[in-house]
Amino acid sequence: MSSCSEISAQLAALSADIAALDGKFATKSDLDKYIPKNDRPRIIQASVMEANDFIVPGIMVAIGVAVNGLKPDIQNAVNLANGALGKAGDALGKAGSALSQITGLAAQVVSLAATVATLLIWFFST
Repeated sequence: MSSCSEISAQLAALSADIAALDGKFATKSDLDKYIPKNDRPRIIQASVMEANDFIVPGIMVAIGVAVNGLKPDIQNAVNLANGALGKAGDALGKAGSALSQITGLAAQVVSLAATVATLLIWFFST
């Protein structure tokens, strides 16, 4: 713990530091003397570029960490999609086979109908 005399000494030192700053800073009204208006856009642009150079890599690292954490979930989703694609391919193959069988049966029905029609014509014509 600090004693009263130590605190008083620290306050006196701070007061001296503040007094030493008197006149060593620019006010808003002094701005044009120190930073001409035509230099301000360049200074702002340079500051933005430096901030980007500092901030963007940090953001990229954060995104990388987030994506890396999701890697197992992404891989699981890819595996599920591949499985679904395989099943869809199997279903398409079975549907093609069924369509082929239906086409064959339809051809047989047409052939039988033609045979029946021929027999009916022959039967009623004799």
